[in-house]
Amino acid sequence: MPRSLNTLANKQVGILARLTGSPSQQALVEEATQMLRERHVDTIIVSAGYTASDELKAWNTLLSQNLDGVIAHLECSDSDRQAAWQEQHSNIVFVHSPYETAGELAADHLLGYGHSCIAVVTGPAEQHAAQAALIGFMQRTHQKRDGSVQVHPLRTNQSEAGGAEAIARMMSLEEVPTAAFFANDIMAIGALNACRATGIKVPIDLSILCCGAPSGSVHTVPALSTVNFPTNYLGRRAARKMLYLLDGSSIESCRYKQSDEASIKLISRHSVQNRLNYPTKPNGAGEQINERERDSLQWAARGKTSWEISQILGISESTVIYHMRNATRKLNAANRLHAVTKALKSSLIDF
Repeated sequence: MPRSLNTLANKQVGILARLTGSPSQQALVEEATQMLRERHVDTIIVSAGYTASDELKAWNTLLSQNLDGVIAHLECSDSDRQAAWQEQHSNIVFVHSPYETAGELAADHLLGYGHSCIAVVTGPAEQHAAQAALIGFMQRTHQKRDGSVQVHPLRTNQSEAGGAEAIARMMSLEEVPTAAFFANDIMAIGALNACRATGIKVPIDLSILCCGAPSGSVHTVPALSTVNFPTNYLGRRAARKMLYLLDGSSIESCRYKQSDEASIKLISRHSVQNRLNYPTKPNGAGEQINERERDSLQWAARGKTSWEISQILGISESTVIYHMRNATRKLNAANRLHAVTKALKSSLIDF
C-alpha cells in the first residue's frame, strides 16, 4: 500500500518544458504543477528553450538543485541523451507529445479527402519531436501501394515567418501541392496569412491542416482544421507517474497504454477541402463556378444583400443577381440560401 501522502510534503520536483514560442507546453506544465501541489509537492520550473543545447542547460540547472524528481518534455534531445539523463537521476519522467500519431491522423484525413500531392512542413532537423510527424505521415501514405500520393517534406523555422516561407517554397515546386500539413498551429497561421497576401484561396487553392492546441487555430479565417494535442492530459499523466515514483510504489498501473491515444483527435473545421465532393461539374454540363460567382456566394454567406454585394464588388445589383442565379443553377440548388449552404459544405467558399 502507498505510504501517506504527508511524506511527500518535503519533496521537490523540477519541470523542464518549452514555455514560450510555439508549440508552448504551458498547459502541460500547469496541469502537472497543480496535481503535484495538491499532494504537497513543491515544483521548480525551467524553460527548455528551442535547441538541444538549451535543453541540456535547463537539465543541468535542475540537476544542480538536488531535486527528488524531474518531469521533462523534450523536443530536441535524442534517445541517447535521455538515457544518459536517466542514469544521472532515477526519478525522471519523460513526456513525449504524440507527433507520430498526429502525422498518421493528418494523412488519413487528407488522403480521405482526395488529396494526392501534399506538403508536410516540420521544424529544423534537430527538433526530433516534430520530425516524428513526418514519419507518421509517411507511414500512412506508404500504405497506398499504387504510388499515387506525392509528399513534399519541408523544413523551416517553427514560426509565422517559417510558415510563410513554406508557402513560397510550395508555389515554386513543379507540381504545386493541393494540401499542406504543418507541425504546429503558429506555422499554419503564418502560411494562412501568406496565402491571403498572395491571393491563394484557402481551402480552394490550398488546404491547410495543422497540429497543436486548438485555441489559436479556431479564430482564423477560415478556421484551421487541427490535430488536437492533449497537453493537459499529458501533464496529469506525467504528474501521476512522478507521484508513484516519489511514494516508492510500482508505476505499472500508470504506464503508457495504446488507449491513451484516444484523447488525440482531429478537429475538422473549414481549411481543408474535400476534393471528392468538389462540384466542378455539378449538373453534368461541365460548367464551373467562376470567380465572380464565388465572390457573390462568399459575401452572401456573410449575410450581405445583393445591393451590398454590388457595392463591395463594384458592379451593379442586377449583375450580382445574375451571378447568384448562375451559381444556384450550377450547384443544382433550389434557391440562394441552398446554393450558399452547398458551397460552404463543398469548401467552395469559407465562413
